[in-house]
Amino acid sequence: MNAVRTTDVVARLGGDEFIVLTYDVEPDAVSTVLNRIEMATEASNLARRDQAGSNWTLGMSLGVAYFDPQTPRGVEALLQVADAAQYLEKARRKALRRATPVSARIPSNGSVTATVADQ
Repeated sequence: MNAVRTTDVVARLGGDEFIVLTYDVEPDAVSTVLNRIEMATEASNLARRDQAGSNWTLGMSLGVAYFDPQTPRGVEALLQVADAAQYLEKARRKALRRATPVSARIPSNGSVTATVADQ
C-alpha cells in the first residue's frame, strides 16, 4: 500500500484492527494521510471487482489520536482515544445512512464521548 510513507509503521493490533504510526505530521495534515488510506482502499476494491467480479467491498472506520509533548500520554491512553474516535466515526457513518444525529465531545483529558440519537 502506497498510502503511507516508508517512515510510518503499519501494524496489526488484533482481529481486524490495525494501527498506523506516523511521525512528524501536524494535526491539520492528518486528513491527507487518512485520504490516502481511503483512496488506496477504494482502488483495491475497484481492482478486485474488475478482475474477479467480486461482490464484496472492504470498508473501514478510522480513529486518530495525537501525541502532544506538552501534555504527554502513554501509548494505552492514545490507543483508547483513537479507538473511541474510530467508534464515533462508525456511528457517524451509520447515522448518515439512517439520518440520525450524532454528537461528540472530546474534553481536554482526551476521552471521547459520543451520543447517537435513537429513532
